[in-house]
Amino acid sequence: MHSETIILTPQILAQDAQRGLDRLCAHFRDDHDLHVEALGDRAKVIFPEGGCAIRADAEGLTLHLKVWDEALRDNAESFIARHLQRLVLQARSPVQWTRLWCDGLTDDDVPAVKLRMLAATLDQAAHAAGRA
Repeated sequence: MHSETIILTPQILAQDAQRGLDRLCAHFRDDHDLHVEALGDRAKVIFPEGGCAIRADAEGLTLHLKVWDEALRDNAESFIARHLQRLVLQARSPVQWTRLWCDGLTDDDVPAVKLRMLAATLDQAAHAAGRA
């Protein structure tokens, strides 16, 4: 399960995405004892439910969350959002997550994709039945 959020530079405290990334990494590593891999403008935070890749650039911060179980996604999104609000964002701005599926599809795209997959499966089954 994947989720993504983008925090634009004007929302970031001190107008500096790199400083926001550095603060998050230090906090997760030092205060929560999470494994953090940071290199320049990119970082990855590993936690029991999955991981979060973070990128800082001129536009702001992009966070891409990957968890192993859909049931854990709400907790992971909330955990990261609380820390973004406390450590990075001005006035505790809300954090909006976009839920992604394979190839960057959002939750809104999923019903159409499932219908296409079902149609393809039924076509394959009909074709196989015609050969039997």
